[in-house]
Amino acid sequence: MPGEDPRSDVPEMATLLEFRKKHNQRTVLFLGARAGGLFRSAQFYETIRQFSKRDFAELTQFEQFSECYNVLQEERFSERDRFSILSGSLREIATIDADVCLAELVKEGVFDVVISTNIDDLAEQAFTQVGMRDLEHFQVIVPRRGTDLGIIHSQKKDSSWLIKTFGDLPSRSYKIVKRHTHLVDEEYPELKKFLEEILSEDILVIGLDPFWDAGILSAFPTRGGSYWFVNEQEETIDPLLTRTWQGRHIKYITGSAGSYENFLRALYWHLSKGRVPGSYQLIRDINIQLQTIRHELNQLQKIRDDISRLRKDILPSNLTEGK
Repeated sequence: MPGEDPRSDVPEMATLLEFRKKHNQRTVLFLGARAGGLFRSAQFYETIRQFSKRDFAELTQFEQFSECYNVLQEERFSERDRFSILSGSLREIATIDADVCLAELVKEGVFDVVISTNIDDLAEQAFTQVGMRDLEHFQVIVPRRGTDLGIIHSQKKDSSWLIKTFGDLPSRSYKIVKRHTHLVDEEYPELKKFLEEILSEDILVIGLDPFWDAGILSAFPTRGGSYWFVNEQEETIDPLLTRTWQGRHIKYITGSAGSYENFLRALYWHLSKGRVPGSYQLIRDINIQLQTIRHELNQLQKIRDDISRLRKDILPSNLTEGK
């Protein structure tokens, strides 16, 4: 409607998501590169900084992230080099509470289709942590030539789908170089058609990035259901991103509230009426037990050290007496 304020908040989106779930209306979740492990990997920025001509200290995180993409495109790197950089940058990145909140929402049926431009396996790890089993409760699709994406429309109600549009790093089937031409290439002719179709539904887009996700931007149709845009970047949103919602009914959350972590935690809190994700309660319990075990092991080590010292003090005198 003309003059309608496009700004939104988490309670409004939570209410609508709850309504859609109740009436079996699907909301497709789209996770951009700013919702992935590389975006939050300090090791990634530190590694790329060494090869960049730009001073990272003078750049915002968004600019640093874009520069990381540009540097990785350079021909000086072999595919093995890139894999080493990417795998090394993700090695210490574990799931966070936002990942688990997302997994809980998928498990509860708030989202049944998740499209991700990330090549890490954090979403899959989080699904497993909340008790979802691969192939039974969720299925992962890495689009390749001949992949039948149409099966998603005939999915079982109790099964969810994760479509990794740029592939998967652990399987070494992923795309980093020239991602911006991903949908133009003839390698995956059915992918763009599928994305255009499914992204014409009601969608929630979190963490879209104009550089890392450039190859997907053209797949956002100018007609379709509602478009909710959630991003950590402030009001000065990149024009490449604003084009993705032209012609759509748009609502957005930006700034700190729009960060992947803050938004997912708040959304889960509202939809679960303040419950803590079950898996995180379990993790906390396990951590407490581990701390107890660690303390007991330290005590045992201390006793062992004391015994060892006593033996050193006593043994020489015994040997002397035996002569």
